[in-house]
Formats: sequence, C-alpha cells, structure tokens
Amino acid sequence: MRATAEEFADPAFDKLIRALNTEIANDPVVAAEYRQKLAQPLEEAKRVRLRSAQKAGQLDVDADVDLALEMLYAPLFHGGCTAADR
Repeated sequence: MRATAEEFADPAFDKLIRALNTEIANDPVVAAEYRQKLAQPLEEAKRVRLRSAQKAGQLDVDADVDLALEMLYAPLFHGGCTAADR
C-alpha cells in the first residue's frame, strides 16, 4: 500500500495515469485490454491478500473485501485525479 501511495504522489506517474485514463475513457479496445490484462488480475491479487488477512485475524472475517478495497484505493486514485488542481 505504501508503494502504491508513493507512486500516486510521483508527478511522473500522475502524467502517466492521466494519459492512461484518457485512453481508457476514449477507446473501448484499450479499456477492455486494460481490464483484462491489468485491472482484473491486480484486483484479484488484492482480494487474495485481504482474504489472507481475514484468515490470519488481521481483518474481520465478516468484512466486505470488495468494499475494503474501494475504501483503501479510491482515495489514492481520487487524489491522483485532483493533484493538478492543488
């Protein structure tokens, strides 16, 4: 999580992610490839990690893993999207 936060704070990454998001928003082929090859595998790896935390007692077993992922990563993405406004 720390490495992800550091990436989102990097101005070079900000330019890259903005360009990627523009392409995803405007090109359905790029969007589909991004989801299939990057977004879905990464999200599943994150789910696996949170389920592991549940089994280890680090996260409540009743926690909604998908909601937890949104709560963890949405602020980073939102901050990256608004960084140029600061």
